[in-house]
Amino acid sequence: MTVFAGVISLSNEPPSSQLLTDVRKQFAVLCNQKATFEQQKSNTLILQCDVQAYDNVTTLQSELHTTVIAGEPLLRNSYRTSLHDDVTQLHQAGADNNLSKILKTARGVFSGIHVDEAANRIQLFSDKLGIRPVFYYQKDNIIVFSSLFSLFKYLPQLDLKTDFTGLCEYLAFNYCLADRTQYQFIKRIDVGQILNIEKGTVKTSQYWNWADIQAKSEALAIDIEQLYKSFEDAIKLRLNDSNEAIAFLSGGLDSRAIAASLKQHVKTLYTFNFSTHQSQDREYARVFAKSAQIDHHEKVFESLSFPNWTQLIADATDESAATGKIKSNQRLVWSGDGGSVALGYVYIEDVMLDALDKDNNKYAIDLFMAMAQTFVPKSFFKSKYVQLSKGVIEASILDELPELHFGKTRSMYYFLMNNDQKRHLSLHFETICQHKTELHLPFFDSDFLQNIYGFPAKEMMYHKLYMQWFEYFPKCARQTPWQTYPKHVPCPIKNTLSLSYQWDKSTTNHQNRKQDFSEYLALRKNRYIQEFFNSQKLMIAMVLHRIGVKDYSYLIDKLKRLKVLVHN
Repeated sequence: MTVFAGVISLSNEPPSSQLLTDVRKQFAVLCNQKATFEQQKSNTLILQCDVQAYDNVTTLQSELHTTVIAGEPLLRNSYRTSLHDDVTQLHQAGADNNLSKILKTARGVFSGIHVDEAANRIQLFSDKLGIRPVFYYQKDNIIVFSSLFSLFKYLPQLDLKTDFTGLCEYLAFNYCLADRTQYQFIKRIDVGQILNIEKGTVKTSQYWNWADIQAKSEALAIDIEQLYKSFEDAIKLRLNDSNEAIAFLSGGLDSRAIAASLKQHVKTLYTFNFSTHQSQDREYARVFAKSAQIDHHEKVFESLSFPNWTQLIADATDESAATGKIKSNQRLVWSGDGGSVALGYVYIEDVMLDALDKDNNKYAIDLFMAMAQTFVPKSFFKSKYVQLSKGVIEASILDELPELHFGKTRSMYYFLMNNDQKRHLSLHFETICQHKTELHLPFFDSDFLQNIYGFPAKEMMYHKLYMQWFEYFPKCARQTPWQTYPKHVPCPIKNTLSLSYQWDKSTTNHQNRKQDFSEYLALRKNRYIQEFFNSQKLMIAMVLHRIGVKDYSYLIDKLKRLKVLVHN
């Protein structure tokens, strides 16, 4: 199942017929088709749209119970069982009021809803990292829920009042933290969380907490070997005896690890690369694929600036299948998302760990914000919002640093895993009904991650433990060069070619100043910009940018984030 949405009344009064009509209509528009499943009771509407990437049943109904699942929970521990078996287990657990216990055993990326009419109970839930999104609007005894965030802006009955903290976080990170969104009455199901709606009351509960995992004093060889075995297990479990696979292949390590593992278990592996001319990303992917005897395909672009990667691979596989270059119509693609943060410890540096070790969380946060260039452009706010925005981001990050009883230097890692990672695939999930493609995400496998969370932070830094783990992979994975992060463990194979480097700022394609100014003129009437920003200061800055006196490209990048927001 791909996406779902619906309406719940918390009172004895049913939802308004107009709201139900609008939800049905807009859900169908966003899905490009009518709902493949609909259930309406006196106070509840559930809609589902399935693009059938998983060729299996994802909805179950019995006399008094309904279960709808998006994604793949992976409750099973056998390669011979299926997604239908997972849904059956969740359905029975919901009927037995035992959902929390069964969710603790899940390994996959998923979300869902269970309705128990006998107990007048509805439960919405997401996976252990909250990767698969579920949003819900709650006000005036009405809940509207959806795995598509864009649904809410098409419903005029909803109060889309701004959450100022959420707005500041969105400007700073390009996502909001914890369960917040940019709107006061819209939340997101958080990490390992269940939203319980029972007899008119709404409460959240945690079925999983990563902070409960105890840190090891050191990483032993046997621990790293077990980490490799758990990754292999994650690969095989998702393959489910399939003899072919389609995967992204960049010039980096994460997609290479997946491709090298897949190559051992499938008869046919198709890989796709999307990059620019004379880049390490393209060249390193190509030479590895040749060495590993992988059926490799590539698309070369003049520039790439945060594209919809899943749409690119969906179009490329369709084109390759139509021209006979590949013999597969799968809508399941393997992706290395999550590897660089989960196992490579990117965005974290030694000085941050030293600060955390000394209980100086504020200094660690300051270091992180400077390194990640995370900030709110508050100097361009209207005066009344300048004061309100001071310290907002620092306080938000501090709230998200767990109080670890052991291994407190890992708290910044928890922050990234619980926030950055669950928003990382937002565009993929929001456009899933267009590209009709699901991703296999083994780096987000919960059993694999459970092993990682136990390692000491110092040994994870700068891809150090990653490279020890990588030694367990087939030799072909290490015989050709790969792209590495600045300051991280370098590739031992030297590159003799003149190739562009992904993190070299000198090779970044900055937007044309004239184009930036045109973008600003188109944006300046945006309700959020008019409400929160000082129009005079913005105009002066953008004129200076246009004529080349000062670079304000960062400002237009922040303002462009507001294009997707709406304001009633």
